Amino acid sequence: METFAAYVRQEVKKLDRELPVSNFAPQEEYVEKARAQTRFVTVLAAALAAIALLLASIGIYGVTAYSVTQRTSEFAIRLALGARSGDIRRLVLRQSMLPVVVGLLAGFLLALSLTPLLAGLLYGVHPGDLLTFASISGFLGAVGALACYIPTSRAIKVDPMIALRYE
Repeated sequence: METFAAYVRQEVKKLDRELPVSNFAPQEEYVEKARAQTRFVTVLAAALAAIALLLASIGIYGVTAYSVTQRTSEFAIRLALGARSGDIRRLVLRQSMLPVVVGLLAGFLLALSLTPLLAGLLYGVHPGDLLTFASISGFLGAVGALACYIPTSRAIKVDPMIALRYE
């Protein structure tokens, strides 16, 4: 690299002795410096998106699991009257996933309409990247389904008499 720099300096001096040659660096370094801010913004946006996904997952799980747990006595009554655990699981999944699906659809439509505003910050990704939207929606939907399944499984294992006495 130094021999090439010396060669370039020598050739420039042949053309014009008064022309200074400084900050001699390969083109890659200039490109890297120019892209540094864009890369930082991209990493920052990815980190904030991951935090948002984590908070959304915690929120969906917490609210859904709490609403299912509050219905333990209802499940006990249904079990005491002869309902099967599979019927209760399907009922809870159907009723509790409705708000999750509505929220996912609303979030999907909002994100689809607002991401073109961020098009200048995206590099190599289309603002309406359906794979990203589908994978995030699928992940949050799975969190919602787990939030229904886990508390329901706990609730139907409780003896109906104990659950009714607790109330």
